[in-house]
Amino acid sequence: MTFWNVGAAGLIDDRIWPQLAGWQACPVIKIAAASDSSTPLLNRAHDTLGVPRLYSSWQEMLWREDIQILHVGLEPANRVELVETAASRGIHVMMDGPMAASLDQAERMLSAARSHGTKLFVSWPTAFNPAAVHAAQLARDEAIGPVIQVSSRVAHGGPASGRWSPLHAEWTQDAREAGAGAIMEGCSQGVQLCRVIIGLPSSCTAVAEKLAGGAAGVDDTAVIVLRYTAALGIAEASWLQPYEETLPEIVIRGRAGSLLVTGQSLHLARQETPAPIAIPVPPLQEGAETAAEAFLSFLLRDLEIDEFCNPQVARDTQEILEAGILSAETGRVVRLPLR
Repeated sequence: MTFWNVGAAGLIDDRIWPQLAGWQACPVIKIAAASDSSTPLLNRAHDTLGVPRLYSSWQEMLWREDIQILHVGLEPANRVELVETAASRGIHVMMDGPMAASLDQAERMLSAARSHGTKLFVSWPTAFNPAAVHAAQLARDEAIGPVIQVSSRVAHGGPASGRWSPLHAEWTQDAREAGAGAIMEGCSQGVQLCRVIIGLPSSCTAVAEKLAGGAAGVDDTAVIVLRYTAALGIAEASWLQPYEETLPEIVIRGRAGSLLVTGQSLHLARQETPAPIAIPVPPLQEGAETAAEAFLSFLLRDLEIDEFCNPQVARDTQEILEAGILSAETGRVVRLPLR
């Protein structure tokens, strides 16, 4: 059996831990090494995942290890040099979105992967939620008629709730490391979904505010509105909701009906039905139910990564986010594309 060696570069992003567990579950994968400047994080990788070799820098890890896949868990602003170096060595890269802290960084990553023929996989929560994936496909197939609005809300208690580790919470509240606050962390998911379902908008308007007190200098509440020729996209984010709601997180409205995603449940509303009805949700493709499985499947078959985790879509998402941040800062409509 041929094994693929995975290296974990940076462990400060909390999302890397379930992703590494996904890699560990793949029979043809070995997590060969991990790098981070934090000794406690390196010890965690060794103790919980059995990672055999640990490094204080990704540079040393790449120099010493024979790695085919790199999973990046660095702060978004610190990823670009790593991705460029990995691509120059023929190493494929996976990360969680948003892929960068700025459009320039995202474009450099995409350019590096294309120049060297490596694959860049950007994972999003919606890509591995069967209900969201099925709803997006039904919408693109016009099962509810032409789409007129896609709405998404990502809301939780934010860093004050203790949902993140202290290190993760620290960089998430640093605009230099993350790019922005809730508008980047939460609105990115809705923006990415709009990009998948409707495409690139012609303009956007955004509001990003710090409604709570505290030392953090980033926004904790944000809304981005995307304008299309015949549709709107709305991406909401909040770090001030430490409780659960029963409202749908995703609503896709068409001229003939609406699709409502709540957790992993999907409902369909039409004029002829008195209330939304639950509709069956097919499972994700067997062997591609986690980000690790999906990326490995694309690598083994040498196929282009599908839209949900495609790096071009991630780059476009970054452009829309940058336009949204600019709109929030200036109070004006920002037209797209930016360049």
